[in-house]
Amino acid sequence: MPVEYHITFWKSELIDFIILQQDAFDDIDAVTPIERQKYILDLVIDICRTDFEFDNFNDVADFFQEGDKYRQTDELLRIQIREV
Repeated sequence: MPVEYHITFWKSELIDFIILQQDAFDDIDAVTPIERQKYILDLVIDICRTDFEFDNFNDVADFFQEGDKYRQTDELLRIQIREV
């Protein structure tokens, strides 16, 4: 399978996790200001529009899974949002 397919897959995972899995019953998601939502959406769109080049599919997975650190701590996004 071409590396580009893996890049597309991982970009879709990013969209799914950050944008589509919002929960109106979650304490944070329920009161997320529109400015924060726009900032996050723009950030995800920028990432998805970025042309990445990897030597193999393992590099793709490693790169995008590095974001798991950020899944464990939404603090990174919260800090960036406070600065906006």
